[in-house]
Amino acid sequence: MNQKRIHQAKEVLTIAIVWMLLTFLYVYVKFNDIPDLYLAEIYHMKPGLSKADLYRISFFVSLPIGFVFAWLHTFVYPTIDRTQSLLFNIGIRLCIFFLIAVVVFYALSFMNNDGGEHGVEFSSTMVSGPVLNILIYTLLIENLIGVFILLRRSLGINFFLNTITNTYRNPKEEERVMMFLDLENSTPMAEKLGHLTFSRCLQDCFLELSHVAIAHGGEIYQFVGDEAVITWKVSGRFNYWKCVDLYFNYMKQLRAKETVFLQKYGCVPVFRCAIHAGVVSTALVGDYKKEIAYHGEVLHLCSRLRSVCKEHDAHVLISGAFRASAAHVTQYISQSVPLLELKGIKGPQVAYRIREGA
Repeated sequence: MNQKRIHQAKEVLTIAIVWMLLTFLYVYVKFNDIPDLYLAEIYHMKPGLSKADLYRISFFVSLPIGFVFAWLHTFVYPTIDRTQSLLFNIGIRLCIFFLIAVVVFYALSFMNNDGGEHGVEFSSTMVSGPVLNILIYTLLIENLIGVFILLRRSLGINFFLNTITNTYRNPKEEERVMMFLDLENSTPMAEKLGHLTFSRCLQDCFLELSHVAIAHGGEIYQFVGDEAVITWKVSGRFNYWKCVDLYFNYMKQLRAKETVFLQKYGCVPVFRCAIHAGVVSTALVGDYKKEIAYHGEVLHLCSRLRSVCKEHDAHVLISGAFRASAAHVTQYISQSVPLLELKGIKGPQVAYRIREGA
């Protein structure tokens, strides 16, 4: 299972568990201080129903509902968000929510009428009371989860958690791999397509990049114009070559959609990249607009390597430090490229031009 599937599975499981826990919280707040003997009298439940029974019912109801909404948030809503307006998104989500609520309500009512041992009596007198309260509460849960996922997708997979835990309130040194990915011939392409069409082209390119980056365990640090910066935190037995794999798989993904790009933009985008590894400082910067920022010579050198890719006829340039850290592989062929002068870099450097093997 690749990293993208793992990420999606974790997201689905997390959302389902959050649904279950927040449902338990509702049962606790609503019923915890009421003796079991009075539950049936106060809330029109079947005699003999205890708080333990309510938790069991909540578990078997909330977990399947949580998985349904998790599947929607992970696989359905993102596609709608990219193609439809805000009002349409809100409308379709509300319709789906109330449709699921009605199905669950009548399913539980049917089970209760069938003589379940610990069923809840859904009489018409409850519609204006407990059922309405539960409906409002579950709608609130769904909205909060939606906001959380929106922030997580907008700010990055780990940014939200690192911000909450204040991980980088003080700068920390980390071993990281940095990749600078740049669109080739972007200026003539922008002149040919016009700025709006060119921006739509970049949207399509970076959408594909986001999927490929997750599949290879990369974090997208920044989008800067027609350039993307991707990073990996090095730990344990880190596979350095998966960073190179990302580039070639990304190019294959763009070529697989060659017909679509030609129809929409009259060209197929091609990117060049540089990859470097080393120690960077990581810090949370800003106040009203926070960002996790990376600083250090690693970023500087990687940027310079990316800028000389074209003049050395290289689609991928890796630094000597990256190559020294990576184990030998057979699927790639490397050729040394002496770099006597790089702007702002002291001393000569040796990079390696990478291409796929036969």
